Amino acid sequence: MRRLCLLPLTALALGLVLWTAGLEAVQDPIPPIEVHRITDTLHMLGSGMETGGNIAVLVAESGVVLVDTKNEGYGPTILDLVRQITYKPVTMIINTHVHYDHSGANTEFPDTVQFVAHENIRRHWARTDCQPTPTNCDDFQGENRKYLPKTTFNDRLSLFTGTPDQIDLYYFGRGHTDGDTFVVFKEARTMHVGDMFLGKTLPFIDAENGNGGSAIEFGRTLTKVIDNVRDVDTIINGHWNTLLTWSDLVDYRGFYMDLYDQTRRSLDIGLSPEEAIAAYEKPARYSEFAANKGAGAFTVNSIVNYIYQGILRSSQADGPGHDREPVHRPTDRTRPGGRARPSGGQQAAFQLSGPHRTQSTATSSTLARLNHRRSRAASMRRSCSRIQTAIRATDSRGRRKGCSAR
Repeated sequence: MRRLCLLPLTALALGLVLWTAGLEAVQDPIPPIEVHRITDTLHMLGSGMETGGNIAVLVAESGVVLVDTKNEGYGPTILDLVRQITYKPVTMIINTHVHYDHSGANTEFPDTVQFVAHENIRRHWARTDCQPTPTNCDDFQGENRKYLPKTTFNDRLSLFTGTPDQIDLYYFGRGHTDGDTFVVFKEARTMHVGDMFLGKTLPFIDAENGNGGSAIEFGRTLTKVIDNVRDVDTIINGHWNTLLTWSDLVDYRGFYMDLYDQTRRSLDIGLSPEEAIAAYEKPARYSEFAANKGAGAFTVNSIVNYIYQGILRSSQADGPGHDREPVHRPTDRTRPGGRARPSGGQQAAFQLSGPHRTQSTATSSTLARLNHRRSRAASMRRSCSRIQTAIRATDSRGRRKGCSAR
């Protein structure tokens, strides 16, 4: 009798399992990728946050060079779009930084492709103890270690030197992560900046996943770019819907440094992080840039807290006032070839109370790997929502189709 009673329950349980599996198998359609022509041989593939980071496509003499590969699952779509541009195969992939929305499809290309990245990017991907979101190192474990970059660099690397296809890679220091790479297409006077300029909103500083982001050094790094890179007119950014210009990059540096300077002044007079956030006012000249307050990674709150925490750690390590770099002064480098003016500042001691950064880790257990895609998708949806809210507020031309993460 007990066996007979269990049979309907077993059938019901099996039905529920099959129904649940069917639901999980249904995926939202992949949002389309928009193709933006820059020159006959250089294009941008992007759709804001909806598909992952923007891609640069260079049709070089020896084959196609990609900069970044968007989210996981976009490999076939990228290849289809490349075939619409040229018959040449993809022979090289350069990554601007470590995050999965810029490298998610790396392992969907042939392993004959030459992968190029900053040495810190490779180091993070080669780890076995990192958080899969957003570092993406779990994509490079086991047999997929063959996709780890074999060509790396420290501060500068030139590819195809002396030809119309010349690409110059620069690393100027920490910011969004500790491997942010600036990719200059010399002939096209174009630079891919990754998420060091993701769009006209505040950046995401990845300071809590072991990826080396720094709210203090972010502005310094942008200043080094502006002071050292020459002959660039067009900017391929991390996630903005359209191409931007060199002057947009200069304004973005000013926008960020103004927040940084206001935060430092608040700290100098003894305000708490909460009081500094409340006191911040965005100057009218940066009206095109979103500076939202509230919870989230792309807000005034997150930047101010990271600045306070970073200064505290530096002070504890080296003594009060050690890290006191000059307050930012605008330079006249608003176009390629301009020169920066030196700036001055003052030093002051300070105190800060509050939570310290804790580094997230993840084991290589089977459970963690099974949960990986779900975690990445949830994280991507949250990021999409925050950035799209900022984009809607600042760019009426941007088309919003909704977030999708695979």
